[in-house]
This record gives sequence, C-alpha cells and structure tokens, in this order.
Amino acid sequence: MYLQSMIYGNPDYYPPMINAAEVFHQQHVRQLLICLDFTSAIWPQPPINYPPSTQVVRLRPRVSNSFLKYLAFCGQTLRHTDRTADWLIAYNMHALVPARIATWLSRQRLAYHSHDYLENSDAHTLSTRLIKAFERLFARTADLVIVPDQARADLMARELNLPTPPVIVANAALHAPLQPSDRLAAALAERGYHFDKVVFRPGRVGRGHALDSTIRSLPLWANPRWGFVVMGPCPDEDRQWLEQLAVEVGVADRFVILPAVSYTQVLEYASGADLGHGLYEPIHVNNRFITTASNKIMEYIAVGLPLLLSESEGNRALVDAYDNGLIVSYDDPAAIAAGVNQILGDEQRAAALAAGSRRAFQEEFNYARQLTPVIEQLKALSR
Repeated sequence: MYLQSMIYGNPDYYPPMINAAEVFHQQHVRQLLICLDFTSAIWPQPPINYPPSTQVVRLRPRVSNSFLKYLAFCGQTLRHTDRTADWLIAYNMHALVPARIATWLSRQRLAYHSHDYLENSDAHTLSTRLIKAFERLFARTADLVIVPDQARADLMARELNLPTPPVIVANAALHAPLQPSDRLAAALAERGYHFDKVVFRPGRVGRGHALDSTIRSLPLWANPRWGFVVMGPCPDEDRQWLEQLAVEVGVADRFVILPAVSYTQVLEYASGADLGHGLYEPIHVNNRFITTASNKIMEYIAVGLPLLLSESEGNRALVDAYDNGLIVSYDDPAAIAAGVNQILGDEQRAAALAAGSRRAFQEEFNYARQLTPVIEQLKALSR
C-alpha cells in the first residue's frame, strides 16, 4: 500500500506522525509525506530520520503573508500529489483542503487524521473562519476520520456532522525503554540539582498546564528534597513568570526548567522520573478532551510512571481501568500536594501505580497496537 500524507506544519514536532512512519515501515506501507520546511524559534528540533519507506518533501513557500503562504502551500502540495497513491491523509484542517481537492481530481480515497481541533466558536480571524468552513464541508466527505481521543471525537462528530463515528487512535508511544536512563539525573546534576524524587512534565512550558498551581503546591509536599522538573520549549515571558513565582513561593531550588530535546530522547528523560505530571486547564477543546491525545500522558505510561491527572471523564476512565494514577483538581495547590504525597510518600502504592501504567502500555496504549487496525482498514478499503 502507498500513502500520501500532508500536514501544514513540520511532522518532526508531531510524535504520532514520527511513530506512524515507523509502523508503516513495519507493515510494508510506503509513504510520501508533504509538509512545511519550518523550525520553531523556541524549539530548534533537529530533523527526524524517518525510515526508508517514508519520503519527506519539505515545502518552503517564499511569501511572508500568512494567508498567501497557505495558498502557496496548497498549490505546491497539489503539484506534488502522486495519483498512484492508494490514500491521501490530511493531518490538520489546513492540509484537508488541498487533500480533498487532490482526491476529487484523482479519485483517490481520503483520510482525515486530526491531531488538534479548533472549535467553531474559536475561529476568530477571517482566514481561520474560511479554513474552518472548508473543514466542516470536507471532513464529512472523507472516507475515514481518525481522532486521538474519544471525547474529542464525539464533539467533532457533532460539530462536523460526520456520517460515521471517527476511529480512535491514541497518541501512544511506540517503544518502552528497557531500563530507566540516567539522562534526567545527569541534566539536573549539570545544573546543580539533586532530588530524591522528581515530578516530571515534558512539552511546551507555559500557561494552561497548571504549572503555577503546582509550584504553589511545592511547600506542601511531604519531602523538601522532591523536585518539580519541566522540560521543553519555553518563551522568555513564561520562563520569567514561572521562575519569579517559584522565588515568591520560596521553592526556587525545587523547580527546574530544562531545555527542549528531540522527541526521540523524551522517553529516556521520562524514564528517570518518579511521577508524571499530566494536569491540564480546560481552556480549550484540546485541553478538555486530552486523555489519549496527550503525548506526555502516553509517554508516562510507556515508561511505567504513576500519573497525576486533572479531572475529566477520559482521565477518570483511564485510571479506573488500569489503576495507574490519581485525579486531582488542577487549580488547587493543596489537592495537588496531597496527590504527590500520596504517591511519592508510599513506595508500595507508587510501585502498584507504575505497574498499572506498564500494563496499559502492554495491553493497549502503544502506537503499533493503536495504528495497525487502521492500516488493515485502509488496505481493505483500497482493494
């Protein structure tokens, strides 16, 4: 089978696309991946080495205006369309537009694999409203819609008037480290930090992730040698905000911001932690319906960490199914501290929760297990 994938962005920043390329390779599926040649100023992610079955074409529209840049992307993508591909897969609503046009011209099948969803009410600019209108028009004509979280899929099915329910493919990790790594401890030691236990959160550092509430909870943690470590791209204004808050609370020696690393290294760092921080503030749809769409929650599961999650139906279902974490209020420092103390202060309980995460990875939340049924469906429909 031969797929052509499109994303208005850089797939090197999308762990599911990185993992999908490896699963496609394992399943003898060729992929032509069309994307933008883009590097974030705050996260200079080095290019990912994709398997030989994936060919990556990086487009660089030479215009500065954002809408003209998008139109140039659409035109260049259409010129690169290979009519011999069995399926075209759009990975965001911007890519859905040229993908839909291309499949109409060539009579190919279309899949829409949405990583991030913008609610109708959140489309503020004229160009975004226009692209959102095309998403509402085109998504329901796709042969297959794939979404990483069930609650988000339910919302999208209603808002986009989808004729059939989306298929759920959790943004799970693909591999689990064979043993814990010392990379996290080494990175902290280089900066003069030595903690008995680490509460860890990789990913973009900023607002919406209850980082301020967690910093305020630190004085209530049972052991002053437990640290809160975040790792990822961090704008200067957010760094100043968080570090100043830590000073005000009196925990500057227990809160650390580490620089971003390549996704291929994140699991090594996470494996050296003791508790995975997965709190999200419900500021938009992707934070409200995040459970199996969250790369970090899935990464914690892959390395066998206990989870500290915010209240949601999806999070509650996850910890009820696998007994691998606790639910706390994202905006209540006392509740966050109580959750940390309950896990890190009880070795047996922490070990049991960690075992639950490992079981979740083995039984359900690894990307090969998640994606393989979809590949089988794509192959069956392309015959």
